Amino acid sequence: MQQQKETAREELRRTKKRNTDREAERGGNIAESIGSFFGSNKIKTLERENTALHREVADHEETIEALQA
Repeated sequence: MQQQKETAREELRRTKKRNTDREAERGGNIAESIGSFFGSNKIKTLERENTALHREVADHEETIEALQA
């Protein structure tokens, strides 16, 4: 009888853990989907800013070269 109780408890514990893992996985997938949806605009904005900064650096380098000449 005691062995059956322990077996049932262990099975219940494993089932709860499995369910918790599945819920966490679903939550992670939702978070990833939302993040990728909103993140795509952020990435595009960062790429534009990066391009603008590269242009600015190139302009400054030209100015420095002109001043050194």
